[in-house]
Amino acid sequence: MISATPARSESSSSHLEKDFGMSETPKVDYKHPKRMYRPLEYTSTPSIFTRTHQRNNIDFTGFFVLFWVSVGAMILINSLDNLEKTGELFGNNIFQFFKTNLLDLARADLFTSSLFFLSFPFQKLFASGTLRWYGSGIYLYSASILAFLVHSILRCCLSDWSWTHRSFFILHSLLILMKIHSYNAVNGWFSYCYHEARRLHAKSMSLSEPEKRNFKIFEESIYEHGKRYPANLTFVNALTFLFMPTVCYQLYFPRTSHIRFMYLLECALGTFGCIFLLVIISENYMIPILLRAIRWVLEAPEDASTYYFVLQLGKTVTYLMFPFMLSFLLVFWVIFEGICNFSAEITRFADRNFYDDWWNCWTWDQFARTWNKPVHYFLFRHVYCPFNIIFSKLTSTTLTFFVSSVLHELVMACITKKIRGYGLFFQMTQIPSILIQRQKFIRKHRLLGNVSFWVSILIGIALIGVLYILY
Repeated sequence: MISATPARSESSSSHLEKDFGMSETPKVDYKHPKRMYRPLEYTSTPSIFTRTHQRNNIDFTGFFVLFWVSVGAMILINSLDNLEKTGELFGNNIFQFFKTNLLDLARADLFTSSLFFLSFPFQKLFASGTLRWYGSGIYLYSASILAFLVHSILRCCLSDWSWTHRSFFILHSLLILMKIHSYNAVNGWFSYCYHEARRLHAKSMSLSEPEKRNFKIFEESIYEHGKRYPANLTFVNALTFLFMPTVCYQLYFPRTSHIRFMYLLECALGTFGCIFLLVIISENYMIPILLRAIRWVLEAPEDASTYYFVLQLGKTVTYLMFPFMLSFLLVFWVIFEGICNFSAEITRFADRNFYDDWWNCWTWDQFARTWNKPVHYFLFRHVYCPFNIIFSKLTSTTLTFFVSSVLHELVMACITKKIRGYGLFFQMTQIPSILIQRQKFIRKHRLLGNVSFWVSILIGIALIGVLYILY
């Protein structure tokens, strides 16, 4: 670091002598015009971008500004190009997909989202004691959640929507499904604790020591930060949870003091800007390559060998690696910086830690924990923990990965209307990869693990996408 301040006599001398093995030059009369200069103070400071160096006072806002200026320029160039070719600012084929059947999609999504509110009167029955969660309640809930999932899949696959509409609908339906499950599972457990606490309280004079401990546990379970079950069972509470950027229900969530409307505008503009950029990337750098690959497959000679198809697949994946990777990063930004922060701001949800530094991951289990923390918390609480009561840690982890893989495969099947299992297969290969990455050699060379991670992401996303589209 270079600072344009004159060197001080005593501190500078000791500093130079200590760091460079030399003493300060004799004192100079700075008032003399011919000998006046400003010596610079050099310190042992690494480069800002040095990998092993961390400095918290570095502001990279200018790079974000550059990014958004570039996005604006690309949108302007693309719009002018469309205006010249089609007479419309937004004449892309993908934009036509957005506009087709939009009202039907809106009706279907509104109906599916409104099913969440059936959970509210359902839980009221448990709170009043009309139904018991650990009894008939579990069976009624299991049947209803299965019906919800089947309805969402059939509504998505039997419609004549474009792939963009199917993508949005199935992803949002699974989000609502996770919220429904968490809301009912947590409040169902609260209802059990509430009635058990009341039962023990009724015989408080004759409680044994184990019963007293259980009574304390039940009471603590239904109280958190001034919030108590069943006072939380209100329509406003359910509505707020539906719009919060979390899929794990609990009695208390940290809240901000007010809504920043300028920040809402920033999130909205950033989200739509990235969507425009995604459209440009798809229209110009992905669809032409995929159409050419489809022609290769359809026009393949009858005696074409396996080598022919492998070669065409390899070329297509190579050409699409960077467009797919850029699209993946933009979708990540849209979801976790745009939509999640917008949702958090309107609900005053204070915990905005939706992801950690997943780009530094060197194992796949790190990536699973850090890149999508809301879903990770859901899988940990509602899938891993119930499995871990019965099975070992490794088995529970494997089953959790399997559930996650099945959900990912379900999404791809609804989008492409194909059941292939590519996503399921490649995601399950992460389990042996994790076991390998935990070995001593990889732990000692984390940079090597991070390189392997990024190579896998770069190739894997394009490969899976091409496989679903071509085969």
